[in-house]
Amino acid sequence: MSSLALQLAIAGLASALVGPAQADTIPPCRPPRGVVARAPTEPRTLLVLATLRQRLGEIAAPDAEFDSTDIVETGVGRRLIFVWQKGPLWVVATEHGGRGYNDPIFMLRFGQEDSTPELVGAKLAFPDSVCKTVRAVIGGAPLDPWRRPLPLPQQTD
Repeated sequence: MSSLALQLAIAGLASALVGPAQADTIPPCRPPRGVVARAPTEPRTLLVLATLRQRLGEIAAPDAEFDSTDIVETGVGRRLIFVWQKGPLWVVATEHGGRGYNDPIFMLRFGQEDSTPELVGAKLAFPDSVCKTVRAVIGGAPLDPWRRPLPLPQQTD
């Protein structure tokens, strides 16, 4: 067997043993007192998610398949982790696949009479910091996204 054939055989065996790429495991996170965990199917949550989809493109449901790496299989590069609400503030935790897997946290706010939420900021997290980041954002400290919103990612075509 040639050296190239042997290398290809080893590479094929390695990929068969490893299997498809998986997203990182994110530790469970319970909302603090006064914060409500919202189901993705609730009417107001659907408005929040529609606002994000307009800006970012499709977002897979929690536990649905998505492209967690730069290997495109589903065509969906984001997945919902959870949605929390505290008064007019909504925080959406997501997974973002690709070469640099990360967990963007988006902050949206409903106005007093607005039927559409406004995207007011984002904060980047990683699997081991999702809960801590979301708690800080929804608690208002040490982050203050309303005065210093971070640049939001733009949808790419």
